[in-house]
Amino acid sequence: MTVASGKRDVEFLSRTRPETPSDARLAEEQARWMNEVYRLRIAEKGERKKFRTDCEIDIEPLYTPQNLTGFDYLRDLGFPGEFPFTRGDRSTMYREEAFVVSAYTGFGEAGACNKRFKRLIELGVEQILIAFDLPTQCGYDSDHIMSTDEVGRVGVAINSLADLEELFAGIPLNSIKRVGTLGNSIGPFVLALFAALGEKQGLRWSDYVVNLQNDVLKEYLARGTQILPPAPAAKLDDGLCQSSERGRRRLQCGNSTGARQCRPLPRPASGPRPEDRSSGAVAAHVSR
Repeated sequence: MTVASGKRDVEFLSRTRPETPSDARLAEEQARWMNEVYRLRIAEKGERKKFRTDCEIDIEPLYTPQNLTGFDYLRDLGFPGEFPFTRGDRSTMYREEAFVVSAYTGFGEAGACNKRFKRLIELGVEQILIAFDLPTQCGYDSDHIMSTDEVGRVGVAINSLADLEELFAGIPLNSIKRVGTLGNSIGPFVLALFAALGEKQGLRWSDYVVNLQNDVLKEYLARGTQILPPAPAAKLDDGLCQSSERGRRRLQCGNSTGARQCRPLPRPASGPRPEDRSSGAVAAHVSR
């Protein structure tokens, strides 16, 4: 497309774009629809449930430009790949690269789980995120008394590098787009295991990508598989990201798990309030 043709397209769209009703008329028509159409139907049939987001925000039955009071297109929406990133973290998004087909999976022992991984890859999975059992997530070996009845139950049991080697036997780390885990407290240790596994497979850091959730703050808010107190745990996570940047490793060193942090929480005796559920709020509390 030339600049001239692009300009003509913009001019054509500006001439053919439907007019938006005036604010007064739109407000009047919205009120009419709510009172004479929607509410009459609800009074007759009822709502099947209360519609709210995970962050406890009510979802209205209808949204119009009336709901955009104070909205600034450039400030509040912006463009793809630019702040505030409401339209994606890259300018080209899926025109450049298709959505990565990912599998979060793991069970039992490494050998049995390896067969599952291979089958999933045959079916087109491009990213393997390992689901670890709870003992592994909490840093316990499978023979520890705290691991009783939990080994291999909600994920695969990994006690050593040998287990990870068995888990990825016949699966070179560079044969899929990304590998990683959603484990948080053990994020730095998992990275060390993947680094050692890559060396065992004769790979360089630049040959494969490790994707870690590594959001240990989530554990204090939601799941409870923390190992260290908040301050040193957060410092360890931050150190991992800094060292990875210096080493120019192909690593996604952290993903904030906002969905869990938006859910209602009881107010603790001390610490951040339920309304301060973001990682930033908790991090600020930890720093104090």
